[in-house]
Amino acid sequence: MKELVLAVMLAILAVSCNESKEDISVSSKEGKAAIQIAKVNKVSITNEDIKDEFNMLPPQLQQMFMREDGLENLLEELIKKEMLYQEAKKKGITSSKKFRERKAELRKRLMEEYKKQEEFLTNRLTIELLLEEEVDKKSTVEDREVREYYDSNIQDFVMEVPDQSEPQTIEFDAVKDRIRQHLVANKQEEVFNSYLANLRESYKIEIDRDAYRRAFGNISAPTREQGERDPAPE
Repeated sequence: MKELVLAVMLAILAVSCNESKEDISVSSKEGKAAIQIAKVNKVSITNEDIKDEFNMLPPQLQQMFMREDGLENLLEELIKKEMLYQEAKKKGITSSKKFRERKAELRKRLMEEYKKQEEFLTNRLTIELLLEEEVDKKSTVEDREVREYYDSNIQDFVMEVPDQSEPQTIEFDAVKDRIRQHLVANKQEEVFNSYLANLRESYKIEIDRDAYRRAFGNISAPTREQGERDPAPE
């Protein structure tokens, strides 16, 4: 049990790098004054601190604090963390050479992670904008198509109704939005697959299966049937 408590405490400390706050009138993200729940010496712990701490925890630890009295237990962990932080400052740890070196290493790692995240999100945004132009704008569905689908598949909109001797047909107006969503999704998939196939014809794609197996072991590498093309002749 002690090992579990220690593991939880270390995990909380690992995801919490914020400095202590000495002003008790902290504002929440919604612009409302945060509620002071506890104090450690002159440092306030608010409801927003507890929420932020919970959101920073990995999912498996969040589950532990979602049980009965979970947030109260999380508050106790925050109190422990604040006591330890204040004690470390009192002993001059934050002024030590080791602290400065470790902090510099931490900042470097955080900057590297930030750059990776920024690159990932930038790439995703770029692709989203491309697909808006090449797929979404070419996947519109006319009102006529929605009506034609309804009329051609009218059997799918017939349902049994309790206390009714005959099956009832769902009115067009009640389902037209769902039909449109269905048709748009189908058209987007069709347009996207066609667009991707055309791109493959103009891009040189090479897959080194030996390198793939060295990197991932027995995980199946992509095959020719999954889209690989031989390199273009030199």
